[in-house]
Amino acid sequence: MLLHNNTTDYVQDVLLPKYWYNIIAFTLTGTGIFGTIENIIVVVLFCRVKSLRTSTNMFIISVALSDLLMCALSKPFAIASNLAGVWIFGDSGCKFYGFLVYFLGVTSMYTLCALSFDRCIVITKPFFATNITHTVAGIIIAGCWLLGMFWAILPLIGWNSYELEVPYTSCSVVWDSKEPLRFSYNITIFFTCFCIPVTVMGYSYTMIYLTN
Repeated sequence: MLLHNNTTDYVQDVLLPKYWYNIIAFTLTGTGIFGTIENIIVVVLFCRVKSLRTSTNMFIISVALSDLLMCALSKPFAIASNLAGVWIFGDSGCKFYGFLVYFLGVTSMYTLCALSFDRCIVITKPFFATNITHTVAGIIIAGCWLLGMFWAILPLIGWNSYELEVPYTSCSVVWDSKEPLRFSYNITIFFTCFCIPVTVMGYSYTMIYLTN
């Protein structure tokens, strides 16, 4: 895959059959429309029904917002590129798309982790549940979004980078590089953005299961 100098056109050295790109575009369109409508309904219900505005539901609405942004802002890039059979938004668009997807994905992971821990405390330590106020939940959620932004910004300033990934109609962090700088970033986020959240979620739901 090459990027022509002074242009925004990518040339691909490997192509899928056209119908595969159409299938991917069709699938992304369906999930994008469904996800957008579904998450809008969740956000509207949260805003209009006061009884739903609990501290726990604040975590749920945070996940819904990140999913809504993912569907509404990032999917159109991938859909248009798959319809064209090539990434059509150039290097800047690639970086923006990669950043947006990564930022929202990591934010959702951290928020789901926080939600699982919240449920663990409420169910296994009900006397401590009153400590999770709306303010506390808001601070935790803000921390999740800031962490997501932190890890997503790093590739933009030199610790790894956002580049095209096969089949060259979307962009992401370079995962398969042995270059020390990129490899060190990948190892770091593997533990901080995957292993730790999954471990916390596994512990939380195990404790909930044992309590029941």
